[in-house]
Amino acid sequence: TRMAKNKLHFNSIVSAVRNGFTMYDTAEVYSNGESEKIIGDMIKYYKGKVEIEPGTKKNIQISTKFMAMPFMKKGTLTKSVNNSLKRLGIDYIDIFWLHIPRYYKQCLKEVIPLLREGKIRNVGFSNFKFSQLKEATKILESEGFKVAGVQNHFSLLFRDSIDKGILDWCKEKDIPFFGY
Repeated sequence: TRMAKNKLHFNSIVSAVRNGFTMYDTAEVYSNGESEKIIGDMIKYYKGKVEIEPGTKKNIQISTKFMAMPFMKKGTLTKSVNNSLKRLGIDYIDIFWLHIPRYYKQCLKEVIPLLREGKIRNVGFSNFKFSQLKEATKILESEGFKVAGVQNHFSLLFRDSIDKGILDWCKEKDIPFFGY
């Protein structure tokens, strides 16, 4: 079975959790949902917590992403969240990322009720330009929610997040920045 096959990978997960890596980031578009299924198997196997030393367990946090596609219909994001929850075998997503800014205003109209329902605990923005980040943040804040993070390409060679003021803005607003 898939679970038995995945148990081989779980030793590396235990090692990662013991070294402080407790958030697992996935997306429905990663291997057509297979990545979420594997993470779901891990959660099921460990019942959501990994023992780091005898008698001490750490919670596993899950973040997953939604990538809006051209000509997205109303309800697509909600359906995607429900499918991700099913594949992951969980009741809520710790951080739900809007993977790209395409239709972000429409996406936020669906995200906000999911936040209120508790299916999503936090929202982050991935690959957004600075102007889009500021506008999306205003929308969330106007509904009483805070941005959980910004996830953008960042390296020694790709420094747009510094050059365009995103890192300073995140620091100012106390928003964690996740570089990939």
